[in-house]
Parts: sequence; structure tokens; C-alpha cells
Amino acid sequence: MEQTEQSSQNAERLHLPAPVARALTEFAEVSRRLQVWEAVAWALLIIVSLFTLIGLADRWELIGDFWRKFLALIAYAASVGTLGLLLASALRRRSACETALALEQRAPGFNLQERVSTTVELAEGTMEERFSAAMVERVADEAAQLVETLDVSALPDRRRVRRAALFCGGAFCI
Repeated sequence: MEQTEQSSQNAERLHLPAPVARALTEFAEVSRRLQVWEAVAWALLIIVSLFTLIGLADRWELIGDFWRKFLALIAYAASVGTLGLLLASALRRRSACETALALEQRAPGFNLQERVSTTVELAEGTMEERFSAAMVERVADEAAQLVETLDVSALPDRRRVRRAALFCGGAFCI
């Protein structure tokens, strides 16, 4: 009896509406692209800054070849290490629920009220509660209608990328 209820519940599992799936995919792609650019900008900043410091140190006090090569190696290692850590974070696969929560957080004026994340959780079957089919469909329809009004590509936070690019540009100007 319990298996029959569970199998019928799985058969009635909600499919993620196309507008919600498109919005989540676009939001995740734009966010990931911005994080990659941020990682590249910080790595460039580190390498330019460290080589500038090496050049200044060499100008004020003559550094031997061994120390110059050693400091250059440290500069490369710091830059590659930073790039690796930031790229690992940027390229990490996020779950649909994480993406939905981030999207809802970045769109406070659209009154999403966790409709997108609830729709994703219902579609993935991660919610333990039992809901009526009508209520589940209504939440999914509301989420789809609200997401269609969003400009999803404009939602990801670009401040961190701008800050990294500004610092990197400043370092190149010096």
C-alpha cells in the first residue's frame, strides 16, 4: 500500500516549467562567466603587482639573479594559485536549488517569495511534505509567470567583477 502511494506520488512529480528552467540556466551561466572574469582579473592584478614590486626592489637595491628568479617564481605561483582557487569556485556545479535561491535573492523587487526555489524542490522531489496537485501546479505556474517578466541576464551581481577590473586597470596604469 505504501509503495503504491509512493509510486503514484513519483508519477505525479512536477516537471520544471520551461521558463523557470531557462531562467535558472541563464542565471547560472551569466554568474559563472562573471566569476571567471573576476578570477582572471585578480590573477592579473597579483602578477602585475608582484612584478612591479620586484622591479621597484631591483631599482632601489640591486637584486641578484637568484633572488630575482626566485621572486618571479613566487609571483607566478601566487598568481596561478589564486587563479586556480577562484576558478574552482567559479566552475563548481551548483544545484538547481542553490541557483534558484541566488536568483530569488538578486530579484527582491519581483516578489518571487521563494516560488522558484519551491518549484525546483518540488520538481526534484526534495520536499518531504505532501501537497495537493492543484497547489503544486499553481506554485509552478506563478513561478513561471514571474520568471518570464525578469531580465535574468541583468540579475547577477557585477560589482565584484567591476572592482577586480578597476584594481587590475589601476595596476596596469601604474
